[in-house]
Amino acid sequence: FKPINPIFGFRGRSPIEKEKTLDVSKVARFVASGAICSSIAHFSLTPLDVVKTKSQTKPDVYNLGIVGNFKKVLEEEGASTFLDGWAPTF
Repeated sequence: FKPINPIFGFRGRSPIEKEKTLDVSKVARFVASGAICSSIAHFSLTPLDVVKTKSQTKPDVYNLGIVGNFKKVLEEEGASTFLDGWAPTF
């Protein structure tokens, strides 16, 4: 008698038995989920990268900390500045 693990099945089974075949629909779902997740991460981190780059290239102008620099960029250059560089790296 071998206890059943609800996640992995019977203990002691060969891991080769657990291999699944990949068909086109599964691969397409993996590709789509990866593209969506990386796009969301890239889109949300681009504003942080813009502020970081401005802080590094002009430290005498952008020296208010991360929140202060966000506010300064927003007031002086507008919200569209936060997405500079998004399209070329996408």
